[in-house]
Amino acid sequence: FFGEMALLSGGRRNADVVAVDFCHFFVLERRDFNMFTAKHPALRQMVSEMARERTEMNVMRQKRVPSSGVAS
Repeated sequence: FFGEMALLSGGRRNADVVAVDFCHFFVLERRDFNMFTAKHPALRQMVSEMARERTEMNVMRQKRVPSSGVAS
């Protein structure tokens, strides 16, 4: 899954995703996500943990790539 950071924060989705084959996507609106996770807090915690891990990965990736955006 992707887009969890936007669901949690209410911010704009900003993930880049590349499919290797045909995909059928489902959209989960933030309102519906919040209603569902209010009834299933363990799921919200798991999604929050994944978002935290991905944020850390993004920070580490940015530290490895020079500001010009080109890896050396």
